[in-house]
Amino acid sequence: MTTIPATEVSILFATGEAAWAASVQATLEAAGYRLSVRATFDETAALPPPAGHDVIIAAVNSRSLLAFEALHSQPAPQRPLLILITADVDALTAPPPIAADLLLPPVPAYVERQLQTFLHLHQANASLARQKQAADDQVVALRQELEAGQRARNEIEILKNAIVRNISHELKTPLLHVKSAVSLIAGDVADKRIITYAENATARLEVLVKNITMLGSSLDINIGPLILRDSIDYARRNLARVWQTRTESDRIQIAIDDGLPPVYADKQGLATVLQLLMDNALKFSEKAISVRAYRREQRVYISVRDDGIGIAPEKLNDIFEMFYQVDPSSTRRYGGAGVGLTLVKLILEHHGSSITCESTPGRGSVFTFWLNVADMDGKSAAE
Repeated sequence: MTTIPATEVSILFATGEAAWAASVQATLEAAGYRLSVRATFDETAALPPPAGHDVIIAAVNSRSLLAFEALHSQPAPQRPLLILITADVDALTAPPPIAADLLLPPVPAYVERQLQTFLHLHQANASLARQKQAADDQVVALRQELEAGQRARNEIEILKNAIVRNISHELKTPLLHVKSAVSLIAGDVADKRIITYAENATARLEVLVKNITMLGSSLDINIGPLILRDSIDYARRNLARVWQTRTESDRIQIAIDDGLPPVYADKQGLATVLQLLMDNALKFSEKAISVRAYRREQRVYISVRDDGIGIAPEKLNDIFEMFYQVDPSSTRRYGGAGVGLTLVKLILEHHGSSITCESTPGRGSVFTFWLNVADMDGKSAAE
């Protein structure tokens, strides 16, 4: 235990005319403590006693107890140590008075030793209190920093959403004009390759604008209970309206477990996820694809399976990146801009969900995600 130099300790010594006062005072002065001696606490004086002391030592009497009572209301780390001395054996065997930190017998050496021990504990307690206050201040500062960061992220999110919607809106009209112009000049151009290039480029741009539009419509997430089969059927009907997949939607096979409960999701967002996954499966497979939904505890899992070209294991972690193509040369054959799976991942993150992919090259892929089961009050059972 670290010893506190006695010369750094100021003591207010108010023991009245007690017989032991002189011997205790002499021991403390010999040890090097700086004593300020007074006979007693004057009842007519303002309480508490004068400040600026580290320790107050007093004899047990009505005046000292009154003064200690006033001092004891102050926080321990900020007030002096309060020590009462009494020769009453019965008082010493009882708990110390509530207004004192120590109740000691009038034995000079014992008083000095206990004083040093308790000063060390008092100092350690004050140090811990300062550390706690510093930690509390740091927690407050971190909380304020986190709140400021969250506000900044919210502002960025709002700005990003506005940009996506504006881009989507601004691109639709000129794209329609370009398509109309390409159709009008198709009959007047001798080199049909130029028209083919223009039509392919326009088709790719149209797909990109469609994906941006779907992203914009999926940013306003409004989660609530819904019937999964309705969303699957809705996504399937949307595919039947798109010219690239209008004749392919018959290849979609639906398998939903009986008694499947409602799920907790955004209607438009879930439909977009399902449509993009089914569109991908149809694009990369010439056989039937399957959409399955089943329950596991408090979640409903949805998987979309195809028997198409598959994905190499080392590329599974990259397929959800924006504009990523498993094989750049496949763009000409299969089309697409490499943003569909990115939208899927983003929408599911807004649902607090995630998506996984299992795939074998040449044998197809299975994409699986989950949604929380919703109770009749519209709250997620998992929550």
